[in-house]
Amino acid sequence: TDTAHIPVWLYKVDRIPANSKLRTWEEVLVENSGGELFVSCFVLISALMSYRRDSIMGKSGVKNTTRAFLIDNPFGKTSSRHLLEAMLRIAGRFHTQMICLSDLSQSSITNRFALIYQISVRQALYSRNSYLKTDEVRHNGSVRPNERLEHAVLRTPSEQMSLFQEQL
Repeated sequence: TDTAHIPVWLYKVDRIPANSKLRTWEEVLVENSGGELFVSCFVLISALMSYRRDSIMGKSGVKNTTRAFLIDNPFGKTSSRHLLEAMLRIAGRFHTQMICLSDLSQSSITNRFALIYQISVRQALYSRNSYLKTDEVRHNGSVRPNERLEHAVLRTPSEQMSLFQEQL
Protein backbone atom coordinates (compact mmCIF):
# COMPACT_ATOMS: atom_id res chain seq x y z
CA THR A 1 0.00 0.00 0.00
CA ASP A 2 1.06 3.55 -0.68
CA THR A 3 1.48 5.41 2.62
CA ALA A 4 3.11 8.48 1.07
CA HIS A 5 -0.26 10.24 1.08
CA ILE A 6 -2.86 9.13 3.57
CA PRO A 7 -5.88 11.45 3.61
CA VAL A 8 -6.57 12.83 7.09
CA TRP A 9 -9.81 14.51 8.07
CA LEU A 10 -10.35 16.27 11.40
CA TYR A 11 -13.47 17.65 12.98
CA LYS A 12 -13.19 21.42 13.50
CA VAL A 13 -14.73 22.42 16.81
CA ASP A 14 -16.38 25.84 16.71
CA ARG A 15 -17.99 28.00 19.39
CA ILE A 16 -21.16 27.76 17.33
CA PRO A 17 -21.88 24.01 16.95
CA ALA A 18 -23.55 24.54 13.55
CA ASN A 19 -20.20 25.82 12.20
CA SER A 20 -18.31 22.68 13.29
CA LYS A 21 -17.37 20.47 10.36
CA LEU A 22 -14.90 17.96 8.94
CA ARG A 23 -11.82 19.44 7.30
CA THR A 24 -8.81 18.02 5.50
CA TRP A 25 -5.45 18.13 7.25
CA GLU A 26 -4.26 20.65 4.67
CA GLU A 27 -7.20 22.95 5.51
CA VAL A 28 -6.46 22.56 9.22
CA LEU A 29 -2.84 23.64 8.72
CA VAL A 30 -3.79 26.74 6.74
CA GLU A 31 -7.11 27.90 8.19
CA ASN A 32 -7.06 27.05 11.92
CA SER A 33 -6.12 29.54 14.62
CA GLY A 34 -3.19 28.78 16.93
CA GLY A 35 -5.41 27.16 19.57
CA GLU A 36 -7.41 25.20 17.00
CA LEU A 37 -4.19 23.97 15.40
CA PHE A 38 -2.82 22.84 18.78
CA VAL A 39 -6.01 20.90 19.54
CA SER A 40 -5.98 19.39 16.03
CA CYS A 41 -2.38 18.22 16.48
CA PHE A 42 -3.25 16.88 19.95
CA VAL A 43 -6.16 14.91 18.46
CA LEU A 44 -4.02 13.48 15.67
CA ILE A 45 -1.14 12.49 17.95
CA SER A 46 -3.56 11.01 20.51
CA ALA A 47 -5.28 8.94 17.83
CA LEU A 48 -1.99 7.70 16.34
CA MET A 49 -0.54 6.82 19.75
CA SER A 50 -3.75 5.07 20.74
CA TYR A 51 -3.88 3.09 17.50
CA ARG A 52 -0.22 2.08 17.70
CA ARG A 53 -0.29 1.17 21.38
CA ASP A 54 -3.57 -0.72 21.13
CA SER A 55 -2.36 -2.64 18.06
CA ILE A 56 0.73 -3.79 19.98
CA MET A 57 -0.87 -4.32 23.40
CA GLY A 58 -4.04 -5.83 21.95
CA LYS A 59 -2.06 -8.81 20.68
CA SER A 60 -1.07 -9.58 24.25
CA GLY A 61 -4.68 -9.41 25.44
CA VAL A 62 -4.33 -6.08 27.28
CA LYS A 63 -7.35 -3.82 26.84
CA ASN A 64 -7.94 -0.18 27.74
CA THR A 65 -4.33 0.93 27.69
CA THR A 66 -3.46 4.36 29.04
CA ARG A 67 -0.91 6.97 28.11
CA ALA A 68 0.44 10.20 29.56
CA PHE A 69 1.40 13.42 27.82
CA LEU A 70 3.86 15.86 29.35
CA ILE A 71 2.91 19.13 27.66
CA ASP A 72 4.71 22.45 28.05
CA ASN A 73 2.22 25.34 28.28
CA PRO A 74 -0.69 23.93 26.26
CA PHE A 75 -2.93 26.80 27.39
CA GLY A 76 -1.01 29.64 25.80
CA LYS A 77 -3.12 29.48 22.66
CA THR A 78 -5.76 27.04 23.88
CA SER A 79 -7.62 28.97 26.53
CA SER A 80 -11.01 29.22 24.80
CA ARG A 81 -13.66 27.20 26.60
CA HIS A 82 -14.79 25.23 23.55
CA LEU A 83 -11.19 24.24 22.71
CA LEU A 84 -10.38 23.23 26.29
CA GLU A 85 -13.53 21.12 26.47
CA ALA A 86 -12.72 19.43 23.16
CA MET A 87 -9.11 18.71 24.19
CA LEU A 88 -10.16 17.24 27.55
CA ARG A 89 -12.90 15.11 25.94
CA ILE A 90 -10.33 13.70 23.51
CA ALA A 91 -7.90 13.04 26.38
CA GLY A 92 -10.66 11.16 28.21
CA ARG A 93 -11.67 9.23 25.10
CA PHE A 94 -8.12 8.00 24.55
CA HIS A 95 -7.45 7.36 28.28
CA THR A 96 -4.74 10.02 28.33
CA GLN A 97 -3.38 11.65 31.46
CA MET A 98 -2.28 15.21 30.78
CA ILE A 99 0.64 16.55 32.80
CA CYS A 100 0.67 20.22 31.86
CA LEU A 101 3.41 22.68 32.70
CA SER A 102 2.06 26.21 32.73
CA ASP A 103 2.22 29.43 34.68
CA LEU A 104 -1.41 30.27 33.92
CA SER A 105 -3.74 30.13 36.90
CA GLN A 106 -7.06 31.18 35.37
CA SER A 107 -9.96 29.41 37.04
CA SER A 108 -11.41 28.65 33.58
CA ILE A 109 -8.38 26.38 33.09
CA THR A 110 -7.57 25.12 36.58
CA ASN A 111 -11.17 24.15 37.40
CA ARG A 112 -11.02 21.53 34.66
CA PHE A 113 -8.31 19.51 36.44
CA ALA A 114 -8.86 17.33 39.49
CA LEU A 115 -5.35 17.81 40.83
CA ILE A 116 -3.03 20.79 40.47
CA TYR A 117 0.51 21.13 41.81
CA GLN A 118 2.13 24.52 41.86
CA ILE A 119 5.83 23.68 41.67
CA SER A 120 8.82 25.98 41.44
CA VAL A 121 12.46 25.30 40.62
CA ARG A 122 14.76 26.37 43.45
CA GLN A 123 18.51 26.70 43.53
CA ALA A 124 20.18 24.53 46.19
CA LEU A 125 22.42 26.38 48.62
CA TYR A 126 26.16 26.03 48.01
CA SER A 127 25.57 23.88 44.94
CA ARG A 128 24.98 24.10 41.21
CA ASN A 129 22.01 21.76 41.64
CA SER A 130 18.36 22.75 41.57
CA TYR A 131 15.36 21.10 43.12
CA LEU A 132 11.58 21.20 42.73
CA LYS A 133 9.56 22.63 45.58
CA THR A 134 5.82 22.07 45.91
CA ASP A 135 4.35 25.48 46.73
CA GLU A 136 0.65 24.55 46.63
CA VAL A 137 -1.56 21.54 45.97
CA ARG A 138 -5.19 21.98 44.94
CA HIS A 139 -7.83 19.26 44.69
CA ASN A 140 -10.81 19.96 42.45
CA GLY A 141 -12.79 16.82 43.09
CA SER A 142 -11.94 13.25 43.88
CA VAL A 143 -8.36 12.11 43.38
CA ARG A 144 -7.29 8.49 43.62
CA PRO A 145 -4.21 7.73 45.78
CA ASN A 146 -2.16 6.66 42.74
CA GLU A 147 -2.70 10.07 41.12
CA ARG A 148 -0.77 11.98 43.75
CA LEU A 149 2.82 13.09 43.25
CA GLU A 150 5.14 11.08 45.48
CA HIS A 151 8.57 12.12 44.30
CA ALA A 152 10.00 14.42 41.66
CA VAL A 153 13.58 14.92 40.49
CA LEU A 154 14.85 17.44 37.98
CA ARG A 155 18.29 16.80 36.54
CA THR A 156 19.80 19.02 33.91
CA PRO A 157 23.19 18.79 32.22
CA SER A 158 25.68 21.49 33.08
CA GLU A 159 26.14 22.46 29.44
CA GLN A 160 23.92 22.51 26.36
CA MET A 161 24.51 19.77 23.81
CA SER A 162 23.93 20.25 20.10
CA LEU A 163 21.16 18.24 18.48
CA PHE A 164 23.29 17.76 15.36
CA GLN A 165 26.83 16.92 16.36
CA GLU A 166 29.47 16.77 13.68
CA GLN A 167 31.23 13.46 13.19
CA LEU A 168 34.97 13.65 13.86
